Amino acid sequence: MKSWISEYSSALSARDVRDKAQASYIDAYTTLADRTARLEIAPPPAPPSPSPQPTASSIPNSPDDASLTRLRADLATTQKSRADLSAQVTTLNSTLATLQKSASTSSKQITSLQRQVLLLERKLSDRTSELAESKKLVEGVQDEMIGMNLELGEAGKKMEGLRAENKRLVERWIVEMGERARRMNEEVEGHAMGKER
Repeated sequence: MKSWISEYSSALSARDVRDKAQASYIDAYTTLADRTARLEIAPPPAPPSPSPQPTASSIPNSPDDASLTRLRADLATTQKSRADLSAQVTTLNSTLATLQKSASTSSKQITSLQRQVLLLERKLSDRTSELAESKKLVEGVQDEMIGMNLELGEAGKKMEGLRAENKRLVERWIVEMGERARRMNEEVEGHAMGKER
């Protein structure tokens, strides 16, 4: 963006240098224009006394004619320089307008992109918060599952112990019942034998 400003500034500086270089010609042309205006206002001079007319080749160029020719050439050069500078100014103005339009478009695009970046950053922050919450929830569930597995393991051990104890109790009960049945049988047999005697 700085390049067109520097080009424009350098073109203006070059124009100023050329104008200063042409200042003597401009001043001389202004003086000549003033003199011409005074001559047009002044009354015409009295006609000269009749004398033989010299031929064109015998009239020497006066210093005013040489200055006038030089001034006319300088004026033409100045006008050409002015036309060139005017064309450069037109080109630079056109370039400036194009660059300003482009800068305006770029500024709008930058603003739009900045809004999108802010929106995406907000969404990213929300997703990060959601992820952190989900992670905490997952860790809580995992801890709960570990606790339940431990409790389940303890319950399994207790159940195995209860089964073993139940088995022992059943075996003892069977032995005790067998013993009772044997004693009862012996008593019944002993009683029966007593009756036979």
